[in-house]
Amino acid sequence: MKISMRTMLVPSGGVSARGRRSRWLTFSGAAVAAVVTFGMLVPGASSASADTAPADPAAVTSPKTVSADALPTPQIDGVVWDQVVVGDTVYVAGRFTSARPYGAKAGVNESPRANFLAYDLKSGELLPYAPTFDSQVRSLAVSPDGKRLYAAGYFTKVNGEARYRVAAFDLPSGGLVASFKPYVNSSLSAVQVTDTAVYVGGTLGTVAQRSGASATKYARTKAAAFSASDGTVLPWAPKMVDGWINSMVISTAGDKVVLGGSFRSLNGSSNPGALIGAVDTELGTKVLPWKMNNTVPQRPLGAADFSIYSLSSDGENVYGTMGPGNFEGTFKASWADGALGWLADCHGDTYSAVAVGDVVYTASHAHDCGNANSFGDYLAPKKWYRALALTTATTQKTRKEDGGYKNYAGQPAPTVLDWFPAFNTGKTTGQGPWDVTASQGYVLYGGEFSHVNDKGQQGLTRFATSDKAPNKVGPYLADNDMKPTVTNFAGNYVKLSWRTNYDWDNADLTYQVIRDGDTTNPVFTTTRTSRFWQRTTLRGNDGPLVAGRTYTYQIRTVDPFGNATVSTPVSFKATGTAAANWTSYDKTVLQDQPNMYLPMNEPSGGTANDWVGTNNARVIQARGDGAETDPRGRAYQLSGKQWAATTAAITPPQVYSSELWFKTTSKKGGVLMSMATARSITTGGNDRHLYMDTAGRVLSANFDGKVKAVSSKKSYNDGQWHHVVNTLGPTGLSLYIDGVLVGSRTDAVKAHAYGGAKAYWTIGAQRLNGRPSAPANIFFQGAIDNVATYARVLDPATVSAHYAAGVAAAPNANPVASFTSNATDLAVSVDGSGSSDADGKVASYAWDFGDGSTGTGVTASHTFAKAGTYTVALTVTDDKGGKATASKSVTVAATPEPEPEPEPEPEPEPEPAGVVAQDAFERSAASGWGSATTGGAWAAAKGSTSSVGDGVGKLTSVKGQTGAVALPGASSDSSDTTLTFRLDNAATGGGQAVTVVGRQVGVDSYAARVWVQSNGVLQLQVQRSGKSLSVLNLKDVAYVAGEPVHVRLQVTGTGTTTVQAKVWTTGAEPAAWTRSVTDTTAVLQAAGSVGLGLYVSASATAGSTVSFDDYLVKKVTP
Repeated sequence: MKISMRTMLVPSGGVSARGRRSRWLTFSGAAVAAVVTFGMLVPGASSASADTAPADPAAVTSPKTVSADALPTPQIDGVVWDQVVVGDTVYVAGRFTSARPYGAKAGVNESPRANFLAYDLKSGELLPYAPTFDSQVRSLAVSPDGKRLYAAGYFTKVNGEARYRVAAFDLPSGGLVASFKPYVNSSLSAVQVTDTAVYVGGTLGTVAQRSGASATKYARTKAAAFSASDGTVLPWAPKMVDGWINSMVISTAGDKVVLGGSFRSLNGSSNPGALIGAVDTELGTKVLPWKMNNTVPQRPLGAADFSIYSLSSDGENVYGTMGPGNFEGTFKASWADGALGWLADCHGDTYSAVAVGDVVYTASHAHDCGNANSFGDYLAPKKWYRALALTTATTQKTRKEDGGYKNYAGQPAPTVLDWFPAFNTGKTTGQGPWDVTASQGYVLYGGEFSHVNDKGQQGLTRFATSDKAPNKVGPYLADNDMKPTVTNFAGNYVKLSWRTNYDWDNADLTYQVIRDGDTTNPVFTTTRTSRFWQRTTLRGNDGPLVAGRTYTYQIRTVDPFGNATVSTPVSFKATGTAAANWTSYDKTVLQDQPNMYLPMNEPSGGTANDWVGTNNARVIQARGDGAETDPRGRAYQLSGKQWAATTAAITPPQVYSSELWFKTTSKKGGVLMSMATARSITTGGNDRHLYMDTAGRVLSANFDGKVKAVSSKKSYNDGQWHHVVNTLGPTGLSLYIDGVLVGSRTDAVKAHAYGGAKAYWTIGAQRLNGRPSAPANIFFQGAIDNVATYARVLDPATVSAHYAAGVAAAPNANPVASFTSNATDLAVSVDGSGSSDADGKVASYAWDFGDGSTGTGVTASHTFAKAGTYTVALTVTDDKGGKATASKSVTVAATPEPEPEPEPEPEPEPEPAGVVAQDAFERSAASGWGSATTGGAWAAAKGSTSSVGDGVGKLTSVKGQTGAVALPGASSDSSDTTLTFRLDNAATGGGQAVTVVGRQVGVDSYAARVWVQSNGVLQLQVQRSGKSLSVLNLKDVAYVAGEPVHVRLQVTGTGTTTVQAKVWTTGAEPAAWTRSVTDTTAVLQAAGSVGLGLYVSASATAGSTVSFDDYLVKKVTP
């Protein structure tokens, strides 16, 4: 009989302690989608950090996974064996008697369910559809048109009617199909369907079209097929020896069925045919090629428990799971001939797998994925990692087995992705999740677990892509687990070190060094890849600090979705005095986590401080201008007779990067950097050379039994600063100069190990015996700066970024235009001497008097032809070409005829007494704020963007930045500040904050900070030096961008200072202060200046601009 094979790949069957089934399906044509793939999930981050927010969208090693957030899902009181999705309905099969809602404890809100239930895919709500089975259901499948649901298992009655281990239901009505009721004499674990046939597998031996004595019985061996229309027994009859069938899957072409289980041969063949094999779909007697049998399984066939647990398909490949014993992981095989695609050699039986786009999700009790270059055996914190995600792509080779299992070293393997939701184990089956399937951006797990992510959830759970998930699974460690170590160095700077954190669905985490609790203004930030089995030590820096002051430091870990944990604070009292500076280039390097960094910024002395660890270098004395454009940078000057060596003996690295800047005009060559077993240039072993030949070419050379070198083609002894990076790793030796790769070779992957001896880095000289193009002179003559080493190969993007940071010129700050005017009759005189330029000087002044006349010079004068009001504008240009314009209205009038005995004009009211500062911003400046009406010139913090126009002072900040302006000339020990501000953007992410400073003494201050949160709620914080002393959410205020916010801050008294503030948005000023505190911090008991600031959270979607108006600071008199 010819079987019509418009084939549907359908999930079927379940898993028990001894078995599993097949998996994946998509519907064709107009059929209802039973399972819909996610589509192409975006690949992810460097170092194969694949998770919910990968950084590298091009890498096949890092596709995007679903979130680890467990979504609301019904619960059951037993075990789930199988799930299948039709449209938005999830059908669930297993062994259970009751279901309850998400969050309900056992016994609360229970609903009877007899081994079967249905719930809504997207909401997770339990649905009323509830057919009853008198025993467990092990497998489910759906017809290609989505109109019929099949169930197979151990049952003999469904809804009280006789159905011997297989039954069919109409969809969507859910009614039992009367015409389909074949007889199967023993238990089933798998079912697959096409449009005309139903295939089943298990332990069966006899089948019939229907039950009863009159029905013709047919002998079958563990597998059989029936007509979908009436249950007629079809001639398909493969024969297996021993064991049983757990799983089966049908090719999309409809010409092949792959069977999996614990059988030892198939149709008389054991290779292929042991545990897994492929047969035709007509008679089932033809054994088809299945080449993976040559590799797995490999275990004595007498081990009766060794089995294929599940099979599934993505249409192009078959995915299978196995255990227990020599192979307990997941494999991928080609539909064409069963050739092995890859194997994920994790230990801990794997029970189910489903391929979704570029990711394969598995259910298991994995405890060791070391052979897949992932976590080792029984590692904390969970020991078992029962849900894993793998790449569908082959990305690496299997590692050598060292734990007694079968060795699959060298076999193709996928990457284990960064997705580790936590499941516990069940009490009856001894396992947690048994089944996984997927549909429409959701990944669904079922089994006997009672907790997911350490929260009660029994038997079922859902995960979803990040656009559907809350994305609230954040970094795992906090408090003492992330407590940093803080040490002093270089006078008044500190170095911090801490171990990396980890996150169950994000490998790339950002670490912020928080000083004095100010989480909105971290003093150091670095982003690194880390996992629970790969915790490394990170380092950060801060300074300069104020001697005598005590600071607190914490490490805040933030994932890409803004979830954060904070460590226990560590106190540190600063005692040193400034001995060095750091530049923006230094910060760029330090954020990329070198294991040694010598910026050489000390003003003098024979020690170059290591800003990372304790590997200082000695003993070059002379310093000169550094490679950076920042004048604070310094460099070592070498006369051609000097050299230096680090002080700490380290294990010579086989994977490393070395980096430095150099400048020379010498034609003698010399060594820039190398490694030696002694702090000497005359004794000991030496290697890892970075040197210059007499032509000015730069070379890198290592010894691995032979000297292997790479060289630049160009010469670099041109008297200019050049950046060089040398890397060695598994992919070879590479040399970069000025951000560009100039030489590489793939056969140089090792350097001298020195027989296990420790070694030192040397700078400026070292022997070059046997090195190509070695100059006779080993001493470098010139300047060397910013020496760094790394315990990894720097990627080209990082190298390029470091070069760009070193050569980047500080952007020109535009000048500020400001002038005064004096009108007498029709004449006006103007004075632009109040204009300024923060990083240079004003080079020219151009006047426009508004009537077609112009002028030049710092001062100018003009007589108008007639009375009226004119707009006078001043445009200033600085020495770098930056321009700014200020304008104001000037009214002139002819001298009036004398009036007889005019009444005297009333005297104008004097300026209010006690005004410290005042600004109505009635001027224009493209950059900077110029001078306030009272209080002197505004000063902007470095990097701040500010302007004046339209009657307001504007301050702009990008994400993660604080902008600030101050009036250093406006000082008071008792100030009363009022102002109005408006923000142009609604708050997102971590929000934005406006700061009003009432007293600034050095780096310390008293201030009111208005934090605008993403929900619109305003929070008033009364602060001392960035630390909140009193906080209150103004819950009756929901801020809308563009609306005015009024702030009043009063800072009074010395010895004991009272700081009180109020905030309101509408109506009259409230009578009571919103927050009030007193403080006695010694450094602040003196007069101080005033200022303003804006911070925008790094997690916000965009930067923001705040507009200030009506700024007034008055002295408070007793």
